[in-house]
Amino acid sequence: MYKQAVIPLLMLFTASVSAALPARYMQTIENAAVWEQIGDKMVTEGNIRAGQIIAVEPTAASYYAFNFGFGKGFIDKGHLEPVQGRQKVEDGLGDLNKPLSNQNLVTWKDTPVYNAPSAGSAPFGGTGGQFALPDFA
Repeated sequence: MYKQAVIPLLMLFTASVSAALPARYMQTIENAAVWEQIGDKMVTEGNIRAGQIIAVEPTAASYYAFNFGFGKGFIDKGHLEPVQGRQKVEDGLGDLNKPLSNQNLVTWKDTPVYNAPSAGSAPFGGTGGQFALPDFA
């Protein structure tokens, strides 16, 4: 009886500790593929260009996890290093805290993703063809 009560409590504690690992900012050192788990397969969903700063969650595997759309994206650890210089993420318009107005996105070809809503904005990365949010797989 004692074992039956202790083991679930131990599993719950272990899961909560691993979920509490803080995200940290890392910088891409080269163009990197973004992977996403669709069902039981890992597929390339896009890319992030060199020099971009993203908040990643540490994992024991050879990749980092990060928020990507409404799910988790994955990036190989070899493409990232600690942020050089300023770690502040620019958000001049406050877009990171605004509620979403349109939560659906569908692309039929490779599509660039930009840092800001202006014609002179630098590309941040891109989505692969046939990309959809939310993911209905």
